[in-house]
Parts: sequence; C-alpha cells; structure tokens
Amino acid sequence: MKLDSRLALCADMVQGDYICDIGTDHGYLPAYLLSTGKCSRALCSDINPLPLGSSEENLNKEGVAHMAQFRLSNGFESLDITGVTDIVIAGMGGETIAEILSNEKSRCPANFILQPMSRAEILRDYLAANGFEVTSERAAVCGGFAYAVMSCKFTGTPYIISPERRITGLLSKDDPASRELVSRQISRIISAVRGLINSSDMTLKSKGENSLSLAEKIRSDWGFE
Repeated sequence: MKLDSRLALCADMVQGDYICDIGTDHGYLPAYLLSTGKCSRALCSDINPLPLGSSEENLNKEGVAHMAQFRLSNGFESLDITGVTDIVIAGMGGETIAEILSNEKSRCPANFILQPMSRAEILRDYLAANGFEVTSERAAVCGGFAYAVMSCKFTGTPYIISPERRITGLLSKDDPASRELVSRQISRIISAVRGLINSSDMTLKSKGENSLSLAEKIRSDWGFE
C-alpha cells in the first residue's frame, strides 16, 4: 500500500512496533505499517462505525487484519493502550487533537505523532502548557495543502514558547516543504489582520498591528521576499 506524503511522514516518525491510530478513518496508516513490517501490532480506533469498518476492510485486503484490534471510541475513552509504543492522531484540527489529549490516558510514555489539518498554533500552545515536549517537527505538501507533523513525548513539565514558535514550530528553514508551510502561514496571518488594522477599535487595531509585525519578523527570519 502506498501512502500520500502526509501519511508517509507520519509513518516515518513511528519509533516502535505497536501503533495506536486514533481517528484511523480508512486505516491506511496501520495497513501500511503492518504490511511493511515496521509494526507488529495496531490498535485502530474511530468515533464513527463506518470509517472503522472501512479500516478493517482495508487491513483485510492487505492480509494484516489479524494483527490489529478495532475499537469504536471517542478519543482515548474506550481504549486500552497498555504496551502501545506510538500514538498517532492525524487528520483533525489542532483544537480537536488538543481536546483528545486532555484525557488522562495521554499521560503515558508513548511517542505521540500529531498531524493537525488546521490551527497548528493552538495545538502547540496546548502541548507547551500541558507538558508535551515536541522533539521533532516536519512538514509535508499534499493535495495542494501543506501540513505539519509533530513528534512529542509527555514529560509533565510545562514550558513557554515564543510567538514565532507558535507559528513555525520546530520546522527547518532548509526544508522546502517547511518553507512552503510557513510561507502559507504568513500569508494567512496577513490576510486575517487587514480588517483589524483598519478598525476604529484601538484594541483590535493594536492586535492587528502586532500580528502583522510578527508575520513580517518571521518572513525576514526565514528569508522570504
């Protein structure tokens, strides 16, 4: 099974042999990991029965369904993650991923691989405030969009991130996909603050000016024209 660049990056960041894929959808990621031998076990979960059924069908097609468990679950709620080495939460908004991580079961020694479809800065805020240390972050361009993929561990020690890191994370200035993602983020910020800068409300105007200043600083630091 061939993965798109987004899921391929998630697969590349898996460190152990027992994956828990929360929000598994069609099960492409666990099917790939099991069929290639990178993982020997998988726990596939989804909040809806139809995608969970699709996941089981796809793993059956690859001949690896016997190596997996399939659970209908809202995030961690109905999951036994004993022995899980890697927990993947991909294909959701950053706020939704943060909500899933609020479950106490996430306070475990697994390697977390998180791939927000939007609002990555909200997820980075949550990780910092709740003691999830981001150890690496990479980007993928897929289907005309650019996405960040983060690998992190729960330490229980909160930390503070700069306004710049909220936007760029630990992405590398030398990586083309990361540069594409950050460039798009800058464009989004500038588009969003245009109305604020012209506002008669001084609080909103100040907020817009600060956001624009941040975008310009990141643009300069990353060498964008």
